[in-house]
Amino acid sequence: MVQALHSLGATGILGVGHSLGGVLTLWAAIEEPQLFRAVVLIEPVILPPVWLWTLRLMRALGLRQRQPFVQVALRRRRTWPDRQACFAHLRSKPFFGAWSDAALWDYVHSGTRPAPGDQVELIYPPEWEAHIFATPPLAIWHDVPRLQCPVLVIRGKESRTFLPAAQMRMARLLPHARFVTIAGAGHLVPIERPQETAAAIQAFVESLGT
Repeated sequence: MVQALHSLGATGILGVGHSLGGVLTLWAAIEEPQLFRAVVLIEPVILPPVWLWTLRLMRALGLRQRQPFVQVALRRRRTWPDRQACFAHLRSKPFFGAWSDAALWDYVHSGTRPAPGDQVELIYPPEWEAHIFATPPLAIWHDVPRLQCPVLVIRGKESRTFLPAAQMRMARLLPHARFVTIAGAGHLVPIERPQETAAAIQAFVESLGT
């Protein structure tokens, strides 16, 4: 990420990242603070320490593929007769319950491609998704206090990823940070509550001044 920003000659950046992208944005702002005016971390994958100790143990025992999120990803359906069938399948899942039809159709159109047998399939392989779930950033709490630029952290109130305990610990380590919790949203808060997310970011940017 940092190399790409340098190649663009970018400075005074407002870095915005969601989920693992939030962690990558945090790392970039730590590594090259002069590039960033501020950062917005939306539902960053910063897990409570007790979770991380469990994940370390599972990794040491060679059991990281047994993690629940990994297993869910590997079992994920990947083909449908057509995009309408894909939309209907996803619409029936509670995970997508807060998505508007327009957002879900955007996901279907951008996330699937034609497959053999006149079907459609996921572009993003479930195996790669499982790999990401199996390799979360385990030392992230050592890095959090090193973030010095202005920061907004956005959490979905119903999130099961960025938990209240992690948010409270992060607030202690980053007393200069601003935290916003958005009701009626989970980990995918930018899609579930796009207007509220945008309003929180806009208010933060306006608070920075010129």
